[in-house]
Amino acid sequence: MTSAHRSETSIERRAPCAAARQAPPQPRWRSSTSLARVLVAHGLLGAAQAMAAQAEAAHLGCPLSDVLRARGYVTPEDLRHGQALWLDTRVSDLRDTVPALALMRLTTPRAWLRAGMVPLAQRPDGRVEMATDDPENFAARLAELPAVFHTAHPVIAPLTRIDALLAQINRPALTCAAAARTPEAESCRGWGRTTSACGLH
Repeated sequence: MTSAHRSETSIERRAPCAAARQAPPQPRWRSSTSLARVLVAHGLLGAAQAMAAQAEAAHLGCPLSDVLRARGYVTPEDLRHGQALWLDTRVSDLRDTVPALALMRLTTPRAWLRAGMVPLAQRPDGRVEMATDDPENFAARLAELPAVFHTAHPVIAPLTRIDALLAQINRPALTCAAAARTPEAESCRGWGRTTSACGLH
């Protein structure tokens, strides 16, 4: 074996170890079983559909749930139920729900709109219950929020209800920003200062 070949082999053997060291720890709510397997096991999805959906999701690089919705393989209610089983959590329709406004003030309205999530309450163990309709990207969404939310626990909820709550809560800031903004045709100067004054960053 040549010196160059030994070097390449050594690099190949070290690479997985380096990747493992750099990988972030899995959140405590993360299931070791795939969502597809949970859906099939509970009779919410056929085995053939699961295989086809997993292959399509891998090809497109998107969450399995997106494919299941687009293909109509499961109803929205069954999908939320399956997601809750997968992550050992609950489903909420968010009706008559009052979000944790004190927690929402820890970041900007724009950040919540971008994340598409709503904090519901702080549990006795200090972790925040967070409404989401996208549990497969939950960790990535949390990473965009302040550190206090990084250990949040997901609660599965319809996106329409999450969006409605966010719009209701943030309407004053959004209205302020829209009213104060100079039309694009005239000028865009000062827009950054306007959004800051209204609480949108």
